[in-house]
Amino acid sequence: MNIKIHLASFIIGAGISLYTLTQLAIYYMGTYRGHWASSILTLNDGLYVQIIQITSDALVIALAYVFAKFNLGFSFIKEPPHDFFLKEDYLSNKNIIILASSCLSALTICTTLLLLYRSNVVGLTILAIVTFLISYYFSKRRDYEDVRTAIAAHRKKTKSNGS
Repeated sequence: MNIKIHLASFIIGAGISLYTLTQLAIYYMGTYRGHWASSILTLNDGLYVQIIQITSDALVIALAYVFAKFNLGFSFIKEPPHDFFLKEDYLSNKNIIILASSCLSALTICTTLLLLYRSNVVGLTILAIVTFLISYYFSKRRDYEDVRTAIAAHRKKTKSNGS
């Protein structure tokens, strides 16, 4: 599948942030109901870890099905394969936003490991929420810019045809 790396990194970063939030939500539900202790975060095997993993996998697969069924997701990213013959301006506002979000997501993934092993659940949750919201904000902003660009091009075409 031919997909541009900066777009793939944006998608992966947003996906990992959302997946982390899904697992934390399941973790919070389990600790709230008293099913497991907070020390479960430092484990990498066992029944409760498997419960969190299987439940989050099922939720994410269901969400992916809904996104595919109703054609949702990041609408500003064209469906692969991408055209690599067109020159990409990586310093354009659109691409700088994507690259900044990708770098923030990479930093978040690295910081997540630190917070996870220190059992800092609150910090981990805040970091994942902030990162996902920033990625979501930038994706919506990019959608609006694409719509404005399309409208401006249509108006320009209409004016040139009307003159």
